[in-house]
Amino acid sequence: MTTHPFTRSTPTVLKAVAIAVAVLYGLFLSIFALDSHSPPEFMIHLIPTFLVLAFAWLSWKSPVFGGPAFLLLGIVATWHYHSDASTSLFLLISAPLFLSGVLLLISLIIKK
Repeated sequence: MTTHPFTRSTPTVLKAVAIAVAVLYGLFLSIFALDSHSPPEFMIHLIPTFLVLAFAWLSWKSPVFGGPAFLLLGIVATWHYHSDASTSLFLLISAPLFLSGVLLLISLIIKK
């Protein structure tokens, strides 16, 4: 029996979805850099984007690192931006990070 070339295992799909969520979140964060008035200020506003994209790249290479890293990033974002004060703010700022972390951890658990 041959398998279809586009068939993916569940852990691989979960990992890919987690990385896609992280990359889209990084692109969303980069929108906030557009309100800067000078190139140095623009680069400073892009630091969170670079951090999220670096974690996404490292997560693709090592989901063992990525799951806890995104959960920690979600905790830090919740604390720093006080996103626990509002449901909509939490869903926009912190939830994508937690979702990526949880999906990466679930993919690891299923893979074992």
